[in-house]
Amino acid sequence: MTQRTLPFEKLASVAKDRGDPGLASEIAEAAALAEAKQFTLAALGQFKRGKSTLLNALIGRPLLPMDVAPLTSIITVLAHGVPERSEVLFQDGRRREIKASEAQSFVTEEGNPGNALDVQAALFHIDAPLLAGGMRLVDTPGVGSVFGLNSAVTKAFLPRIDVALIVLGGDPPITGDELELVRAAVPRAGKLLFVMNKADLLDDETKAKAEAFSRKVLSEVLGQDPGPFLCVSARRALRGEPDPGVIELKAALGRLVTEAGAQLAALAEESSIRYFADRLLQAIALEQRALLTPLEEMEGRIQRFKRAVQDVEDLALAVQGRLARSSGYDPQEHRARSEEFLQHEQREGVRSIHEALIRARSRTEARRLVQPMAEDFARQSLGTWLQEVSEEVGRLLNEKSARMADETRRLAVRVEQAASECFNVPLARYDIRCPEPDFERIPFEFVRPTLALDPQDWLYPVLESLLPGAMARGLGLQRARALLQVWLRTNLHAIEARRVDVLDGAVRALQQDMVEALRHLEKSILVTLETGIQQKSLGEKAVAARLSALARQEEVVDTKLRSKAHQP
Repeated sequence: MTQRTLPFEKLASVAKDRGDPGLASEIAEAAALAEAKQFTLAALGQFKRGKSTLLNALIGRPLLPMDVAPLTSIITVLAHGVPERSEVLFQDGRRREIKASEAQSFVTEEGNPGNALDVQAALFHIDAPLLAGGMRLVDTPGVGSVFGLNSAVTKAFLPRIDVALIVLGGDPPITGDELELVRAAVPRAGKLLFVMNKADLLDDETKAKAEAFSRKVLSEVLGQDPGPFLCVSARRALRGEPDPGVIELKAALGRLVTEAGAQLAALAEESSIRYFADRLLQAIALEQRALLTPLEEMEGRIQRFKRAVQDVEDLALAVQGRLARSSGYDPQEHRARSEEFLQHEQREGVRSIHEALIRARSRTEARRLVQPMAEDFARQSLGTWLQEVSEEVGRLLNEKSARMADETRRLAVRVEQAASECFNVPLARYDIRCPEPDFERIPFEFVRPTLALDPQDWLYPVLESLLPGAMARGLGLQRARALLQVWLRTNLHAIEARRVDVLDGAVRALQQDMVEALRHLEKSILVTLETGIQQKSLGEKAVAARLSALARQEEVVDTKLRSKAHQP
C-alpha cells in the first residue's frame, strides 16, 4: 500500500464489506492506474468506423480483432507492460490470464454473444513505445449497431475516460449517436481529439464536405470550434504503408504524453476517487434510511415511490405513443417515388435489352438472353432501391432513437427526484442505458415469381424464331417489358413490406428499451433499500450493529477519501 493507492484500497475495502466484488475489482484497477501515473485515452464512435484498426495502427501490430461486422463488444485496454501478457477481468472480480490470440472468444460479439461470459474488460500489457509514457489506449464497442448492449457498455465507461479520440468517417460524416457520445464525454474528458478514418476511400471534395459538416454540428454541441481534424487511413498504415494522418496522430499523442501526461494522470486519479466515492455514499445513505425509518413508514415510502414510478411509466406510454405517431414518413410520397422508380427502371431495362438484342449474333442467342438480362437488371435496380430505403429507415430510426433517449433521460430524472423526495436522500445521477436503434440494413432476398401459364411462355419463342428480325426483336422486348414489370413490382412490394416490419419492430424495441431503462433504475434503488429492510428484520441489535458499520463505511469514504481527493 502506497500513499497514492491508499484511498483506492480503502474504497475497495468498503465495496467488499458491502458485498460488491465487481465494484471492488473496478476500484483495484483504478488504483493500479493511479500508482502507474497512467491516464486513459478511449476511441469512441459508431460501429464500423475502424476504431480497432486505428488502435492497431497506433501500436504497429494487428492485436485487436478487426472485421467488417461490429465486432468489439467488451471494453478492451492496451497498456504498457514487459514482459507482455493478456488477461480477462470478469464481473465478479475474477481474473484469468489468456493468450492474445484467444481474445476474440471474450471481447467480440461472435465469440461472446451478449456477453454471456460476464466479462468486464480485457487487458493487453504490451511493449509499445507509444504507451511507455503512461497512456492507456481503450477500444470501446461501437454505438448504433444492432447489438444494443454494446452501446450501453461504451456509455457506462464514459466516466473513466480522460482523453476521448472521436473516430468519424465520411459516409455518414457524423451520426446522432456520435454527437450524443461527444455531449456525454465533454464534461468528463480532459481533452477531445477528432480523426476521420478511411480517408483513402474518399476523394478530396467528399473529405472537405464531410469535415465541414462535422465541424459545423460539433461546434454547435461544443460551443466552440472542435480544433484539428486528422484524416487517416488505419488500414494503409497497418499494412506498413506510410500514412501521413496516422504519423501525425502518433506525433500528437506523443506530445500529449510529454506535455500533459502528468496533469491528466492526476486528474484521472481525482476523478476516479470522486466517481467511486459517490457510488458508495449513495448506497450507504439509502441503506441507512431503510434502517432508521420505521418499517411501516418505510413500506409506505416505498409504495409512494412505486406509485411515482408508475406515474412515470404512464408518462412513458404517452411519450411512446406520441413518438410512434410522428413517423417522419409520408406513405403517399413514398408510393409516388416507388412508382416513378418502377417506370424509369423498366424503360432503362428495356432499352438495355434492346441494345443487347441488336448485338446478338443469332436469333437463338437473342431469344435466350431476354430472361437472364431482365432478371440481372431487376436485381441491380432493386439493389439501388433497397439501399435508398435502408438509408431512409436508418435516418428515421436515428431520429427516433435520439428523441427516445432524450425522453428517457427526462423520465429518469423524475424517478430520481421521486426517490429523493420519498427517502430524503440526495441521489447522484444514475448512468442508464438509453434506447438505441436496432438497425443496420433491411434484410431482403430477391423474389423470382413463377409466372402463370401464358401463351407468351410457348408462343413468343416460336414466333421469335419464325418472324423477321425486327419483328422478332419487338416480341423479345415485349417479353422483357412484361418480365421487368412483374419482377420489379413484386420485389418493390416485398421491400416495402420488409421496411414496415423493420421500422415497426425497431420502434417496439426502442419502446421496450425505455421501459427497461426506467425499471433498471427503479430496481437499483429498491435493492439497496431491501438490504436495509432485511437487516432490520433481524432485530434492534442487528440494526444497531449495521448502522455502526455503515457509519464507519461512510467515514472512510466521505471524510478520508473525499478530502484526500481534493489535496493538490
